[in-house]
Amino acid sequence: PISQTQAINLLLQDLVQFQTCVHDQVPFVNDNQFAALVSFAFNVGCGNLESSTLLKYVKAREYSAAGTEFGKWVRAGERVVPALVTRRARERALFLRGFADSLMIIYSSVMNAVSDFSRNINKAGVALIELSEEFRANFYGNPVGTESCPYYGHNCKAQGCSSIHAPISKAQGKTLLHKDLVQFQNCVQSRVPFVNDNQFAALVSFTFNLGCGNLQSSTLLKRVKAKNYSAAAIEFGK
Repeated sequence: PISQTQAINLLLQDLVQFQTCVHDQVPFVNDNQFAALVSFAFNVGCGNLESSTLLKYVKAREYSAAGTEFGKWVRAGERVVPALVTRRARERALFLRGFADSLMIIYSSVMNAVSDFSRNINKAGVALIELSEEFRANFYGNPVGTESCPYYGHNCKAQGCSSIHAPISKAQGKTLLHKDLVQFQNCVQSRVPFVNDNQFAALVSFTFNLGCGNLQSSTLLKRVKAKNYSAAAIEFGK
């Protein structure tokens, strides 16, 4: 008799040819799909895998259809073998779990990208802008000669004021400020997505004040892109 350890070692040696067979045919499948196909090939033979509709669907990346094909290989002659029914169900589950995992990875990546692009300034950044811009309940003229709306530095000339009816409350001002910030958040995020939350907040405040065009052409942005943060910090003072 041989030990279980010896049996496992022999099994691993036997599997090599079936792993090679699957990899040669469909090298792009993920780990779970590969494992399910190796189990299938080990049981029915590489020749049967190569001529199967299952492999055809996998090559076409039609994974749902491929999963259905496992259940068609459950007979010995004309007789349905319960052990094969169980084995094929397990192989199919493993194969489709691989498919589902892949979809979730893609979905998560897309959602993270969307989330990153819609990144919001933190509370410290909002507080900085509120302190710097100062809330006004009514329209006023700002230092650069353009009329501003009655809240936190909104530029009437650039962004419009026709829908705002002064005087407004501070709560209304905060809501309008957050709407205004979106374009500047996106401007910063699309150029330096790797910065931390406080760096992001400082850059959004800078951009909100001077505009996305000035940020784009600034040495400040150049230093941030180079991750030379000490030099970038000096640029704010210029």
